Amino acid sequence: MFAAVFILLLQVTVYGQSGKYEEQLVKNLSSVKTSETAAKENLVTKAQIYQTGNANHTSISQRNASSKPNGAFIEQVGIYNSVFLHQQGVGNKLNATQTGSHNSYSGDIDGIGNSSAVMQKGTRNEINQTVKGRYLDYTLIQIGNNNSINQVETSSSSKPYKVVQQGNNMNIRIEQSNVGLPTPTGKRQ
Repeated sequence: MFAAVFILLLQVTVYGQSGKYEEQLVKNLSSVKTSETAAKENLVTKAQIYQTGNANHTSISQRNASSKPNGAFIEQVGIYNSVFLHQQGVGNKLNATQTGSHNSYSGDIDGIGNSSAVMQKGTRNEINQTVKGRYLDYTLIQIGNNNSINQVETSSSSKPYKVVQQGNNMNIRIEQSNVGLPTPTGKRQ
């Protein structure tokens, strides 16, 4: 058994779960669902997708130019399903859940005050996400074997976030940097 973890960041909580922590993980997932329900009520544009079966693909692109947020709520059950998400703007919300095996999620989130929660339950799942902006809030959870999380964040400030993997042969790679982001006045840091 080999578990490789490479983390380069300042604000993160990472858990390697074993069976005794599973109950707490279920409680955390329940709170994510509760926040998803509350978020749906305050959003202007909502994409709600539920797919069952195999080899489904979801691609969502949401942009907002005002302070009115968008939301994407995706649930896939089956094998070989994939999600691609692009969100840009202020206050956008994402909640993606994949149950099954060989599923993948790829996200590109850019803006201020955006939040994402991605949960995969199954084997050999992948999360690849790029986040840019300020005051970002996200949760990445994988339950299963041979999982991989790859996230690159370019942010001048973000809230503490949670990354959880439970299983074997896991790999986490998170890079966090504020290099290259302009300050609110337009000057480089």
